[in-house]
Amino acid sequence: MKIVIIEDEERSASLLIRTIEEIRPEDKVIAVLNSVQKAVKWFKRKTCDLVFLDIELSDGNSFKIFEKQKIKSPIIFTTAYNEYALDAFRVNSIAYLLKPIRKNDLKECFDKLSAIKQEYVRQSYRNFDAVQSSFLGNQYRSKFLVSKGEKLIALNIKDIKYFHAIDRFAFAVISTGDEFLINQTLEELEDQLDPYLFFRLNRQVIAYFDAIKEVQNHFKTRYRVSLDPAYKGGEIVVSTNKSKLFFEWANR
Repeated sequence: MKIVIIEDEERSASLLIRTIEEIRPEDKVIAVLNSVQKAVKWFKRKTCDLVFLDIELSDGNSFKIFEKQKIKSPIIFTTAYNEYALDAFRVNSIAYLLKPIRKNDLKECFDKLSAIKQEYVRQSYRNFDAVQSSFLGNQYRSKFLVSKGEKLIALNIKDIKYFHAIDRFAFAVISTGDEFLINQTLEELEDQLDPYLFFRLNRQVIAYFDAIKEVQNHFKTRYRVSLDPAYKGGEIVVSTNKSKLFFEWANR
């Protein structure tokens, strides 16, 4: 991933670069810009995958950049001021970090960006604005009301290891291996589950991240997945067209 930092404090920029290199060694900072003017000029000719943007720059407020040049890349604001948070989320902002920036906060930002990208692929949106709106506005399921004997109980989403389908019926499986009928299809569930936590492995199974017990290479760039508790419906093979996305999701 190609990253641009817009920051007029050299020490802050250097510290941010070192932190990025530590937690994301595969990414590269391709430019450090210290003014509104330089940022506008740079984005007129080039693009990047992610922007870290300070608000108070040497020649003015960084929101002036957006008045002169549209930036399509996702943005993480890095600032000592908290009064601009609302303005920040009117552009392509995915996070608003207050200085000094902590490594864990920065890591969470990258995790969030990965989740948004997964949502982009799954929904086939055409631009980041649509993904951002969908991602931030979506309220994912936190529990399901299921039958247990003659009563109904609330099944918390964190207790569900995976969902699987039998015909048109979906079942939730918890850590003990017990199954509960969910009155929805896997297709309906896929739209209601947090894509950072759950992945549609194939037509029969949607798995929780922590339920992945083992992943093995399979024929023609496919993956064979084992779950805990074990899935009783046969082997689980991730198809070729989902393999890359699954690897990124499972290897974060």
